[in-house]
Amino acid sequence: MRMSKIYFIPAVIALAACGGSATSGEAGDVAEAGSAAASYVVDSTSNVAWKAGKLFSADGHSGSFGVSAGELSMENGNITAGNFTIDMTKITTDLTPETGADKLIGHLSADDFFNVAKFPKASFAITACEAKADGANTHLITGNLTLRDSTRSVTIPAAVKVEGDKVTATGTAKINRLDWGINYDKDNQSATETTIGSFKNGVVNKDVEITINLSATKK
Repeated sequence: MRMSKIYFIPAVIALAACGGSATSGEAGDVAEAGSAAASYVVDSTSNVAWKAGKLFSADGHSGSFGVSAGELSMENGNITAGNFTIDMTKITTDLTPETGADKLIGHLSADDFFNVAKFPKASFAITACEAKADGANTHLITGNLTLRDSTRSVTIPAAVKVEGDKVTATGTAKINRLDWGINYDKDNQSATETTIGSFKNGVVNKDVEITINLSATKK
């Protein structure tokens, strides 16, 4: 099945505007909360947004995945540990049933992309969180992102806010989906613009923007 128009992956994760793909690395040790840390339960309103497109084309799509569970640990206004589970079965797109939503969701759910039947859950586990002001972003959150059966470390600039019993974290980054074994159109990534133009449906870009939108409530 070809994707007539696709932006590709989850843009889950809302953590900051960025240019090229963030460099992913080997998974790190998951952070552990200290004894003085306060625990916050991630709300069901949280999600991971996705946005993806094609090489040499403005064609693209966006949508989101649900977040089914998670917990954050806070100490002195900083996230010290945490994790959340991404429900890959709860995928949405910017299309409607009339414009092909079911076809696109079916393609993203298939083995070409996320193989949702085999890998219904993805996850993000924090390994470090550094307070670092940069425009609207207040922190750099580093964590292990698991998609399909691969886990890689990524760092996401994020805006973290604590208001009463609520904490929110929102950040955006671009990732290279090939690093997680999501290899659709892999062999065509280095093709020239002329060659790409010969493909009827275009070539899906390896870079995917993800935006993490987390809201959590103190236990």
